[in-house]
Amino acid sequence: DPLGQNRPNGLASVTAVDFDQDDVVDYVYAGDLFGNLWKFDFTAGSASSWDVEFIESGVKQPLFVAMNAANQRQPITSRPVVGRGPRGSGLLVLF
Repeated sequence: DPLGQNRPNGLASVTAVDFDQDDVVDYVYAGDLFGNLWKFDFTAGSASSWDVEFIESGVKQPLFVAMNAANQRQPITSRPVVGRGPRGSGLLVLF
């Protein structure tokens, strides 16, 4: 809990992405009730190596944190939609 109040958290529905189109999931995106949008990296050959995409000083970091104008976290309860960016410039993640 980012506020240290021991509130329960949970992931919303996930979206799996096969980025290189080899019929194997590469990344999974999901939001949680604390406003974090997570990107999970499944590109490693072994399931024991799968992890969150962003880790800073050993701490797992979300791809994005949804906040309102008052800097209050906003729950992400919808399934992300992932598509190719303009002219193949990467991925767009919408929620």
